[in-house]
Parts: sequence; C-alpha cells; structure tokens
Amino acid sequence: DEALQILLGQRVDLPEGHERQLVEIAKETARRRLAEALPEAAAPALDQAVERSATRVEAAVLPNGRDYSEALRAVQALAGERPLDEADLAGFAAAGRADEAVCVLARLVQLALATAERMVRTGENDLLLVVGKGQGWSWATVKALLRLRETDPEVLRRAAETYEGLSCTTAQRVVHFLKVREASQRQAAEAAAQRQQIRAKRS
Repeated sequence: DEALQILLGQRVDLPEGHERQLVEIAKETARRRLAEALPEAAAPALDQAVERSATRVEAAVLPNGRDYSEALRAVQALAGERPLDEADLAGFAAAGRADEAVCVLARLVQLALATAERMVRTGENDLLLVVGKGQGWSWATVKALLRLRETDPEVLRRAAETYEGLSCTTAQRVVHFLKVREASQRQAAEAAAQRQQIRAKRS
C-alpha cells in the first residue's frame, strides 16, 4: 500500500483513469500473491481483503478519492450473515449512510465500487435510474439514493417521471453492457498482473 501510494503520489502527470488502471493491476497482483502465500484461504476472503486495501490506496492517491474500507467491512460482515437485498440498500440510503449504500449497490448489481460511487455521489442520475430499473427496484429505493445528494423537489419529480417511463428490458441491456465492459477491464488487469508476476520470477 505505502509503496503504491508514494509512487502514484509522485506521478502528478498521470490522468486519473490511468491511476485507476494501475490500482486495478495492483489489486490483481496482490490477489495473486495472497493466493500463493495463503493457499488455504477462501477466495472471497482474499477478494474482500484486497478490495478494502485498494480503496485506501485510491483514497490516498486519486483526486476526490474516498476510503470505503470501513463501509466495506460492515457490508461484508452483513453479507456473511445473510444475502443482501434491496431493503438493505434502501435502509442505508434512508439513514444517510452513503458509503454503505455505495458498497451495497456495487455488490447487488455486481459492478465496480467506482461505478457505484459515480451513481450515488457524482450526479449521474440517468445511470442510477437505468440501473435501478434494470434491477427492478422500487422508485422509493431509487429516490432514497438520489436524496443522498439531491434535494430539489423538481429534479426528483422529473426523475420519477423518467423512471416510470423507462423500459425494463432496455435498462437490463444497459446493465449487461456495464458488466461486460467491467469484465473486460478486469481481464486486462489480470493479464497485466500475470505479465508482471512472470517478469518478477525471471528477474
């Protein structure tokens, strides 16, 4: 963590997108090394540990980066007790617990934390509406998520109209596209991590 933070902190010339790619490669490298060092460890536990570590790195080196490690820990613990559902998402949103809402959204939809964060925190209302419709969530749940950053009644009214008019089938296709794109990005990160691992063994 510290080495990566120092390295990326010094590279002020790197666009944020490239920094995120480097963090993704670092995540895959860490996951591979942990799997080798701890062959008896369950894969989900390794994934959760790596995700918590990665969000701390992103918070330290990315513009407007946010540390979700504690929220991830809480959500992962809850998921260990029972399956998460829409009620959990709505509950966190209604309570104003945006970090936990981001983590639950990412887990329910199986999208990256950064994608869920954009929907909840950065004003991408249309994407949130489409994902909510694709997941079959109620307007009450989507409204609770919107209200984490948006309180203008007129904006919420227009969002409700848009949500009502969205096609569920079209929304599901968009969600599928998002998942395919993220899967491609993960595969690229895995390939880069594998090449890095091979070079390290040869040196």
